[in-house]
Amino acid sequence: MLRAFPMLFLAALSLFARVPSMPSHHLSSLLIPGDTIYLDRKGKEINIRRMKSIIDTGQAITFIVKTTLTSDDPEESSVSGSKGKYNPISRREARKTEALIRQGEFREAHATGNLIKLWPLGIRRTDWGIVMKDNGEGDTSSADNREYGVTTDVEHNRKAYMGPVNDPYLTGTFVIVKTPANGYTDMHSHPSGKHNDHGFAQPPSKEDIDSASTAAYCTVFGMRSRLVYIYDRTGILAVLPIETYINK
Repeated sequence: MLRAFPMLFLAALSLFARVPSMPSHHLSSLLIPGDTIYLDRKGKEINIRRMKSIIDTGQAITFIVKTTLTSDDPEESSVSGSKGKYNPISRREARKTEALIRQGEFREAHATGNLIKLWPLGIRRTDWGIVMKDNGEGDTSSADNREYGVTTDVEHNRKAYMGPVNDPYLTGTFVIVKTPANGYTDMHSHPSGKHNDHGFAQPPSKEDIDSASTAAYCTVFGMRSRLVYIYDRTGILAVLPIETYINK
């Protein structure tokens, strides 16, 4: 009996180490440090991976499958009210990646190159606190007709800014914010405001994409579309609801 004890103990440890992946059933309330959340291409939770050992990262890590939207996709134009420049993957690739995640084949899912890692949740919530001055109602108030954002300098210091008030009927659908000389705009909002049925485009503009950082992904909060657009210099890579972005 005493000789069998070490073997039983090792077997118990082996079972403990094989922590299963957890399907999405509103499990976010059960998150512990070291969890990894996976979202599909539309921002819906697919799976939560439990780490095999307790690693206190202080927060969960979130990945999203790249978008399959294109500039000509009816779904894109109906929500955003304008066409953005996308760098999508195929629907077949998206389905394959999402299936791997559901099956718990996380290593294989990452090997596809079809996953985008979101910024830490604390930063995302801080950014929301900056842009939420635009209440998303799309009226003519000053707050709903200007951009809010954050610039990052070469030393990685982030600084919030507020753009000038614009009128989409007079100035067009895009607000052009000058990129700082010693850094870049890593996050900003596109206003919800409207005037005479004219509104601001919600996806990143050509200027946004052309001036994106080469070192990190950038984000746009579409305050009217209620979507977050993640992009780099190749175009829009992922799209998800604001509600998911600030809570997962």
